[in-house]
Amino acid sequence: MKFIETFHGDVCVLGVQGKLKGCQEAEELYQEFKACSTKNVSKIVLDLTKMDWAGSLGIGALIGCLTAARSAGGDLRLSGLNHKILQLLHITKLDGVFKIYDTVDLAIDSFKQMSKK
Repeated sequence: MKFIETFHGDVCVLGVQGKLKGCQEAEELYQEFKACSTKNVSKIVLDLTKMDWAGSLGIGALIGCLTAARSAGGDLRLSGLNHKILQLLHITKLDGVFKIYDTVDLAIDSFKQMSKK
């Protein structure tokens, strides 16, 4: 897997490329997420536009990232999910747990909307 980290103001966008299918990939994602969250950033977007697939361990890693973000007083958004991953989240009813956006820009904007309330 490959990861690309960019910052948009107080939002960290972590781009994920490849397949999130096994233990190694799940651990890599979680470690990259933790590295991003240790930079005094509590708003994180996982850009999954270039992620081909997620297995059950991968979905578990996404849940771990969400839990860690919320436990630290922040939040997590998912963006750019392909049809297969969206369907998997829908079947497992996790589409009601994650905040999912079509694009990174919409995900970033959702944090701005949240701070206006």
